[in-house]
Parts: sequence; C-alpha cells; structure tokens
Amino acid sequence: MQTTTPHSPTTVARLPGVLLALALGIAVVTLGACGVAAPPAQAILSEPAQQAQLMTGIPTNIVGQVTGADVKVVDVYIDGVKYATIDAPTAENQFDLLVPWTPPIQGVHVIQLKGLNDKGEEVVASDLVFVIAQAPPPTVTPTPEAPPAPTAPPEPTPEAIVEQPTATPVPNLIKVTNDFVNVRTGPGTGYQRVGQLALDQVVSVVGKSEDGTWWQIEFQGGPDGKAWVIGQYVEFSGDADVVPVVKVAPPAAAPTSIAPAATAVPAATATSDLPPSALLPYSQNMRFSPRDDIGDVPLGHDGPKSSTLIWEVNGAKRLELEITARPGPGTYAACQAGNLNSIRAAGFTPGQRVPLSVPSGSFPFTIDDAGYYEFTIHVVKTDDSTTTIPRAVIVGCYKRD
Repeated sequence: MQTTTPHSPTTVARLPGVLLALALGIAVVTLGACGVAAPPAQAILSEPAQQAQLMTGIPTNIVGQVTGADVKVVDVYIDGVKYATIDAPTAENQFDLLVPWTPPIQGVHVIQLKGLNDKGEEVVASDLVFVIAQAPPPTVTPTPEAPPAPTAPPEPTPEAIVEQPTATPVPNLIKVTNDFVNVRTGPGTGYQRVGQLALDQVVSVVGKSEDGTWWQIEFQGGPDGKAWVIGQYVEFSGDADVVPVVKVAPPAAAPTSIAPAATAVPAATATSDLPPSALLPYSQNMRFSPRDDIGDVPLGHDGPKSSTLIWEVNGAKRLELEITARPGPGTYAACQAGNLNSIRAAGFTPGQRVPLSVPSGSFPFTIDDAGYYEFTIHVVKTDDSTTTIPRAVIVGCYKRD
C-alpha cells in the first residue's frame, strides 16, 4: 500500500515507490502473465468514511485505491486543493494509498482522489467524501476530594418522615435531521459561524432564542463553550418550556467604508446554509456512459438506444436538466428533430426540466425514435450566477457527406 507523509495543502508529496514499499513491508507484485487484461479505471476512497467524525489536531489516514492502464500518477485533493501526489504504483496499473492527514480546523472538509495520465489529464476520480472535524474534548484533571465534615447524630423525631421519590428530569437535546447544520455565535445567520454538526449528531440544549426558532447548545468551539443552531434542521426532545430564553447582543455591523452596498456578499453565500460541495471552486463534468462520444457520433439505426448521463458540478447550489429536440446543425443537417415523447426516463416529462442532485449523480434514459436531441444542464452557482452545460445526442442518423 502506497503511503505519504503529511503536508500543507499547497505542498505536493512525491515519495519513491521502493522506499514506500520497504516502509510498509508490502511486496510489489507484478502481473507479468501474458494475456491478463488491465483493470478498469476506477478510484475508491475507503477511509475516512462518508460523514466521518474527526478531531482537529489528531492524525488520521486517507486510504484508497486507484487502478487503470492509463493512470500514471494519483493526486489527493482536500477542500479543492492538491494535498499530496503519489507517482509510484504498488503493482502494475494499481496505486494503493495510505496518506496521513491531520484536520487543521473545525467544520466540513472534502476529500477526493484523482488519477492522471502521463499528460496530466484526469482519467478517473473518486466520489467526494465529506468529513466533519470537531475540537477534541478538554482534558479534565481530577482534583482530590476533601474529607467529609463530621456530622452530628440525627435528633430523634416523634415520627418517621417518608420522602416521596422525585421524578428524574428529562434531558433537553437536539438531533440533526439535515446533512449538516451550521453552528454560530448567536441566534441568526448574521453571527459568526464557528463550526458544523453532522446528520444524526446529538447535543445538549441550554437555552433558546426569544422567538423560539434557535437553540443554544453546548459546543466546545463557541464562546464560553456555547453556540447556536437554527431549529429548522434539528429535532428537539425534552421539555421546551423549561429551557430558558437567552438574550444575545446583535452581531456587529460590517463597516460601510470597507464594503459598499453594491459589492455586498450575496445572501446565499452569507448564510452558508448550502451543501458542502457548493463551497468548493466551480468545476463541471458532464458525460455519458458507457460511451462518452454519444454527442459526437450517431448511436445507430437499429432499435431503442439506451445510455446514462453522469455529472459532477462543484460550486453550485441547484442543477436542472432540460431535454429539447431540433433539426441537426452543420454536418448533422440531414438529421430531423427528435421525438421527445419517445424518451423513457424516470422523472422526465417533455417540456419540463428535471431537478438533479447536487453535486453529482446519474440519469439513465432510453430513446426509441431517431433524431437530433440536446441535453442541457442548467446550473445556479453559489453566488447566484448561472451557466449551462450542453451536449448533443444523435440517434439513428449520420453526418452529411
């Protein structure tokens, strides 16, 4: 298994394969038998797991495997920045990775593996893995207990008093119901963000806002060990009536001399209540499987044609797919407009856009009739600007001679 040493996000780790193999005690096995097919190109990030809970300042390992005949080097990306590079395979057409990494700050971090060919072009990439880093719990030093003070013998009473058992108070807790929820210094999106809680995470409630829409929780990274989360993305359990109302001073306004109103940060970015992939630099990838040349060559005449649209778009908060038909342009002028009613796909209705998952997913479809079709992904970026990713699909017609 290939390993590297930790580096800053801007440092690329390049270690000789022989030294790595000796350090890990792993024998490099070469598949020298004739006729053995090269493994398919794939990238698997096995550790840390999706939504893993990590601690800042505590080392962990990034473990994965990248295979493929065209893969000559593997890059490890963290939060959209190249963190390490592995340029020596552990076996023919195979890279096994063991990369040490220590989460530097609290919050959501994004990890991805990318396999590149000898020209530096991306061949394959793993799914994005989102992890949540939290501050480690404080170390409590036990203090010696003072000896108990002597007590006087109880005075005799004429009657024994039977005490009634008291009910055990119900703890006041919240459980995160969204993929994540931001943690802030006060009850509002204008307050500073100090961390995040992950799906199904449970924490203790110590207070509530005056309007009851925000909960004050125990949070190590907040002022005095407390912070706030919005009630929209959590589920409360306990007795809300006994939770005290906590008043917080309004957040400090940003100085007008630094950022005039015309250049204010868009509301969507200011709230940061977005999927973690929306915080990455914008990038787009739209292709078809099993053949990526679906928009460049015809699919043939015989029978229905099936394929799968695959996409990955970072730095976006909304994606929609629009399928249209028109006569073919240029060299495809002989192609008639396709028949939208011949498209069979889950969620597709002619004339309507299909909402797509953010940041990635797949859309299987079948087209029964020949013609020229256009698949267009409409993108709303994190800053509310828009763009499109168009691709043509040609069924049952050929280029003009």
